[in-house]
Amino acid sequence: MKLLIADRDENERLGIRWLVTSSSLPFSTVLLASTVEETIAMLESERPDVVILELDMVPRNTFEDLKWRLGDYVQKVIVTTTEATFARAMEGIQLHVEQLLVKPLSPAQLQGLLKKSLIKLEPERSIKDPVQEKDDYFFYHELFVEEASIHKETYTLFLVQPDQTNSLRSLHHSLQAYPFQQPVTILPLSQRMACLYPSLDRSQVVNEARRFLRDWHETSQASIGIAFPAADLQDRGIYHQYQDVKKGIELFFYTGFQHVSEPREQVSWRSIDPFLSPEEQAEWEDMLMLGDQQRMRDWMYQSFLNMTAPYPDPGLLKTRLTSILAHVRRYMKTHHLHLDPSIEEQYQGVFQSILHDRLLYKIVQDMLLFISYVVEEVDGERLDYYDVVESCLTYIKSNFGNPDLSLEEVAASVNRNPSYISSLIKDRKKQSYRKLLLDIRINEAKRLLGASREPIQQIAEQVGFSQSNHFSRKFKEATGVSPKVFRNQKFRS
Repeated sequence: MKLLIADRDENERLGIRWLVTSSSLPFSTVLLASTVEETIAMLESERPDVVILELDMVPRNTFEDLKWRLGDYVQKVIVTTTEATFARAMEGIQLHVEQLLVKPLSPAQLQGLLKKSLIKLEPERSIKDPVQEKDDYFFYHELFVEEASIHKETYTLFLVQPDQTNSLRSLHHSLQAYPFQQPVTILPLSQRMACLYPSLDRSQVVNEARRFLRDWHETSQASIGIAFPAADLQDRGIYHQYQDVKKGIELFFYTGFQHVSEPREQVSWRSIDPFLSPEEQAEWEDMLMLGDQQRMRDWMYQSFLNMTAPYPDPGLLKTRLTSILAHVRRYMKTHHLHLDPSIEEQYQGVFQSILHDRLLYKIVQDMLLFISYVVEEVDGERLDYYDVVESCLTYIKSNFGNPDLSLEEVAASVNRNPSYISSLIKDRKKQSYRKLLLDIRINEAKRLLGASREPIQQIAEQVGFSQSNHFSRKFKEATGVSPKVFRNQKFRS
């Protein structure tokens, strides 16, 4: 196997070569390069298996070129840098590096990384390092099993939580590549990352977490929060720390992300009633009926955004929010707004926001915007309620002669949803659309039968019936007599 050492510092190149050749590492050839140009040439001609690359020697204008060649020719890349910055870590991620090391290099750490790289290169071995897999298994075991306590005296636990789950992959890569002072064990969970730092110096670990948070914020649009267990749990096992910090991470629901939470004491929730009291229900019904948006906004801000610790359990608070949304839902149904697809879609969006959003402030703002929209729709509906119904009646009276006149066509004439128009007609006229249309047709037929000698078939067609038999049956059901008898009676009188 071939190893390429690319570094501007001759002492670094020679020191790493001595470390490799004097150990049991099975590299048959060790190549040296002092410039990017030499590195690219050796990548193309020698095709090394592993490269140790000084990242600081790569200018920006050749970074993409080098990245392309490393991806094509090299299986494992280890990069070194004198700058422990997030920008360097992100460059390492782009190069798909095995590890980013900060100078001065630790011979033991470098030797261990090279051994790992060689293990991964052996085709008969698993892609994952079996030693690391075994360690990760025990760490996961300690998170979830109370009796497990192998590492309790050597690690500090903290959780990293993104505000959106779609940021988890990039967060994982960033944590793996970040130049922490000590190698951090990263355990991906379903909604967050658990990190185990090999030190019990809490202040050091907190400072490292703050450094990562600051660098992440400078390069990513996604927000994250970092939470530590209570300080008084420092000497307890990882399981107890994890049970506490799971609560601590939920404090971001109230306080927002982009900071490090390091409580002195364990988190406890205060008790609340998750449902609205009868008085609160009556108040919401009154506010909605009056369309008092300012009062509703003040109520929401006072109830949800002015809270101080100890906070209520976020799950109970979300239940309380859905209770309010249920009142808005009933208000929508009273005014038939649930039949409008666009409003219904917005309602479902707010409901999902309550269930899944990780920031209380965003949920409250989403609810207030939606409530405001619904109230304004109802206000507008009150103004044009009669206009819409009258417009529909005018359209029906002008087109009832069309035997195919449908509710959909009438609704389209006023740019409304058919179900909504059907509800309006029932509410205003106390009858269905079909009955209303039939009454209009029968009344017009009665007028024509008494004013002319036109054949009944022709009158039937004029009022929207394509078959005279069907017309005669409906006419008799409505008047008690057939069209012929009705005409005779009219002319005799």
